[in-house]
Amino acid sequence: MSHKIIDNFLDNHVANRIHDTLHSTEFPYYFHNHFAYDTEKESLDRSQFVHALKSNKFGTTSTYYDQICLPIIDKLKLKFRDVLRCKVNFSLCGKTAYKSAYHIDNDGPHQVAIYYVNSNNGYTELATGEKILCRKNRLLMFDGMIQHRAVKQTDTKTRVGININYVRDN
Repeated sequence: MSHKIIDNFLDNHVANRIHDTLHSTEFPYYFHNHFAYDTEKESLDRSQFVHALKSNKFGTTSTYYDQICLPIIDKLKLKFRDVLRCKVNFSLCGKTAYKSAYHIDNDGPHQVAIYYVNSNNGYTELATGEKILCRKNRLLMFDGMIQHRAVKQTDTKTRVGININYVRDN
């Protein structure tokens, strides 16, 4: 098996707090004209909103990092320096289940953890053939060198996931 799934990853009150914060009208998102990479052909269903919680590439950390990312990395027993990137992806309902291009998130060896904030019929598809459904409070982990893609939901208004790329510093 090329991945690991942990359902009910966080305590329910923490999962609900993260869900409510990320679905709040007060949480700041930033429009991206593409779903995974800017090389994708533009269309109405290929955009999403993103909030970068941490990016080593750009040297930034959001004021929301502790509230949103920290509960997940603490449970994974990661340190702040282990996290290369942590971001929230927020997509609106599509008319079709648009599939992004297969991709890897970072250059070089790393691990990926995707935390699903809400349940919907969207999923993550690994190039190895597995399809992992978006289920609230589910964590998906896999080797970051495995190509993967996001598949948009068609049954709920939103698909929200937290994507964490990390290298464990022992």
